[in-house]
Amino acid sequence: LTNKILLSANSLSPELVSIFLKGGGSLDINSVRKKPKEWIPDKGWLDMVALSQHNTFSDLLESVYRNNGLWRQWYDQEAPEEVNIPDFEEQITPFERMCLVKSLREDRTLVAAQSYIADAIGQKFVDSVPLNMEATWGESTPLVPLVCLLSPGSDPTKLIEELAKRKKIKVLGVSMGQGQETIARKFMTTATIEGQWVLLQNTHLGLAYLSEVETYLSKAEGVHAEFRLWITAEPHRLFPIGLLQMSIKITNEAPVGMRAGLRNSYAWVTQDMLDVVGRYEWRQLLFVMCFLHSTVQERRKFGPIGWNVPYEFNQSDLSACVQFLQNHLMEM
Repeated sequence: LTNKILLSANSLSPELVSIFLKGGGSLDINSVRKKPKEWIPDKGWLDMVALSQHNTFSDLLESVYRNNGLWRQWYDQEAPEEVNIPDFEEQITPFERMCLVKSLREDRTLVAAQSYIADAIGQKFVDSVPLNMEATWGESTPLVPLVCLLSPGSDPTKLIEELAKRKKIKVLGVSMGQGQETIARKFMTTATIEGQWVLLQNTHLGLAYLSEVETYLSKAEGVHAEFRLWITAEPHRLFPIGLLQMSIKITNEAPVGMRAGLRNSYAWVTQDMLDVVGRYEWRQLLFVMCFLHSTVQERRKFGPIGWNVPYEFNQSDLSACVQFLQNHLMEM
């Protein structure tokens, strides 16, 4: 998106974008200029050869030969995207910096990309924004359902239940599947009259009933003002378009990175939660629990190396652990 914005404003070279995406994949290490030192990876050198074809980096290879020691120091940095680049620091743009980082330190490309996006269109487009379920509920009406699109490691069920508890509203929940339509119909009838919430979970397993829900809402009259319909579903091509268009769509993807994970966990912690236990250890342990939750979530990215058995570690797990911790401290 950032690239498209800058390309349309003629602030970014299409040729350089092409080089960034393709790198030196079409080049052969035996047919290009020999790399000056063995510490330079073959792939990195081929990417630098490709970059040198652009005007900004026409002197790149000569610079590496001439100042090999400085380039090695830059290469060995823990965060090379944050330090001066030999011979090019004063003349390159954030995108060009990202190209160099991708060439020699591909492992830091994502971090460099975040800096590039923040510089181009703003930091708010980089930061992960925790889902504010109460604000989303405030935008809804009895006849405008809230559709929560599920993603790995993210289940909004607990957030919905906690919001209902704060609002002192009863939630009638049913996990959709074969034979659950009868229960769902009963809940819908009861909730629309008594002003309760209905939570239809995993509706991608019962898509046929959603068409019935769409018809029901479009014709409903005299619905209680407190009634709300929450729907959770994985993205599916057969999800009723009409129901999707009339609803508020929510997606709560699992946070990426420790910083985003901690921000997400801290946003979930309320003042009432902080005050519920009088012991001085409570707040410290609550922080430790949030930190641990973010850590185990981050380990998911390593697959079988991180965990022998895949597990999502979602918000429900954090809630259960905090509740156990609270009970333990209150019994001491």
